[in-house]
Amino acid sequence: MSARRVWVVGGTAWDTVLHVDGFPTPGGYTRGLRRFERPGGTAANVAQAVASSGVETGFVTTLGDDERGESLMRTLAASHLAHLAIARYEGESEHVLVLVEGDGDRTIIGLTSGRDAHLDGVPLDPSDIVVFVTWREIYRNDLTLATDAGCTTIVGLGAL
Repeated sequence: MSARRVWVVGGTAWDTVLHVDGFPTPGGYTRGLRRFERPGGTAANVAQAVASSGVETGFVTTLGDDERGESLMRTLAASHLAHLAIARYEGESEHVLVLVEGDGDRTIIGLTSGRDAHLDGVPLDPSDIVVFVTWREIYRNDLTLATDAGCTTIVGLGAL
């Protein structure tokens, strides 16, 4: 049996990570201890991790036409991902604030809203595995598209 290709579907974001001394209560205050910027997005991270293991991996996502989108595009292009299905749109790429507490607990706040990624036009093969890292109802038609193509599907991080 030949190796199976994995398609990961989902978001790519620019992360502003802020380590804090504790999460504030409503109306409260917390102090930022350390801050850094990085490419991110749960699906993008999963896709790159799978690809780095040597599995033929494709990634289906969207990016804005802004500076962050260009930086994210360069990161994805330089990764081990064998196939990129990236829909570009006019506007800001997704940008999130990731608050990290001392024990590693994190909270993510969307600073901009991106666009949804879809499988339309992706060359699916019946032997492919399609992974929806975080499930949202907006992917219902894409799940049907993948199953109708004969693909194995995985839905949600828990399934990984």
